Amino acid sequence: ATDRVAHQAAAGFEEQGRRRGLAITTRQTFASGHMSAELVDRLKAAQPDYVFCFGVAGDIAALALAMDGAGMRAGLATLAIMAGRGVFELPPPIAARLLLAHPVAGLNTDDVRAFHDMMHAAGEGDRYAAFAAVAYGSAMVFVEAAKRAGRALNRATFEESLEQLHDFHTGALPPISFSSRRRVGAVGA
Repeated sequence: ATDRVAHQAAAGFEEQGRRRGLAITTRQTFASGHMSAELVDRLKAAQPDYVFCFGVAGDIAALALAMDGAGMRAGLATLAIMAGRGVFELPPPIAARLLLAHPVAGLNTDDVRAFHDMMHAAGEGDRYAAFAAVAYGSAMVFVEAAKRAGRALNRATFEESLEQLHDFHTGALPPISFSSRRRVGAVGA
């Protein structure tokens, strides 16, 4: 992201945080690929509960390593789409306090009540609801398309049956619709 985009995202985050009663203790900037000890010292001095990073995967991993090295107790939050596979290699103390934001529309509607009940019964609560909803919804779409393809299941019959799904309710996501020209199942998710 450009500096302008990052600044706009940070400003939006701060505005939403204030609306929800969050105290923003500090706002720091850095050039992508240039994590500094001074930045982490400034973050540590602010004593935040969480550090939200608008960075690319390498920057997020570098920040996590620097926070761990500085003995920071703050959690790390970022956008799941930006985090990359490096989050699987974070130091355990940071990984235990990692929050990944993942936009999924409609998770609190009556359409997903059974899904929420299943998550709570499994002892997961809402901790991984967005990721679980995407995985569960994807599995439901796959199963339904495979059923509709019938016994002659192959790539062509699967694609054809997938393209016939219109307003399909997974129980975890907004209704899913596909067509030969629409390959995104749930707009807004």
